Amino acid sequence: MPKPAPIAEAARIIPLAAYRGLLDEVAARIRARIFSGELRDGQRIVERDLAAEMGTSRGPIRDALRILEGEGLVITAPRRGTNVASLTTADALEILAIREAIEPVAVNFLLDRNKPEDFEALQAVIDRLERAALANDWNLAILLDLEFHGLIFELCGQRRILRIWESLKTPMLQLFGKLSHYYSDIAEVPKRHRDLLDSLRSGDRARAIAHSCEHVTAFQEKLLANLPAAPEVEATEGA
Repeated sequence: MPKPAPIAEAARIIPLAAYRGLLDEVAARIRARIFSGELRDGQRIVERDLAAEMGTSRGPIRDALRILEGEGLVITAPRRGTNVASLTTADALEILAIREAIEPVAVNFLLDRNKPEDFEALQAVIDRLERAALANDWNLAILLDLEFHGLIFELCGQRRILRIWESLKTPMLQLFGKLSHYYSDIAEVPKRHRDLLDSLRSGDRARAIAHSCEHVTAFQEKLLANLPAAPEVEATEGA
């Protein structure tokens, strides 16, 4: 008989809905540690230590790490265990250059569509971002920041441009995770997106595209100054 999948196995003891809630909570807590820098680029993640700190068994930790691996925030390798994924300055330069080149193009196509429902969808993300800021929830704010920009690519109606963005989502999440280090106040995050959406709605194409370019490049200097030249992966025995 094949071995049950981890979630199915755990659900024998914990109701599935409750286990998924626990799993989401554990993943959010580990993600927040990565975004805050408490878990550093390249740092080894030891399941038993996290389980002890979070007061849970290793099963939810292991399943949460699979979620984060799917997001590209951690890397698991045979005989090396799980480490926080690293981005070098060279990686960041490439990713940011691609984004800087394609996001204004996506904005241009979005403006061609000029559909009120597109702007309403973007406003809905900003409304959620406002609530995250009021709760001082950096973890959620970072995810919503990425969601806002991903929505621009989805709504622009260009499948090739969207595919390029999809290829950037994982490393962009890693970069966005460092945003909390470059804002003095979380309230700046929804404000910057409100201002950008105002430009998109203005009907002034040149203003909207210029604002999009400025928005993309605003935090690059500090970000690049604080990234390592090369990834350093901690190799220790055991998990």
